[in-house]
Amino acid sequence: MDEIDEMTMNVGLVRDLLEKRSWSWATLAREVGINKSTMNRVVRGETLPGRKFIFALIDVFPQHAAKLFVPVPRKVRTIEPTEESAA
Repeated sequence: MDEIDEMTMNVGLVRDLLEKRSWSWATLAREVGINKSTMNRVVRGETLPGRKFIFALIDVFPQHAAKLFVPVPRKVRTIEPTEESAA
């Protein structure tokens, strides 16, 4: 996977931008060419945005392109020391 495949939408920023335009998530979905259910899954973090979505969102909010997407947080497993290694 390349970097663009490991990015997700900055939901907080996009929410603020939608409020400024008095747009709903459904309006944004229409503008970027996806259906509402796909938009909902992206917003909830259940699916990653595809390339077309990414570029379409940048077209909608070009002045915020650098901040529209953030890296997907990687799951980090915490390893607790065992009694043997702590001694």
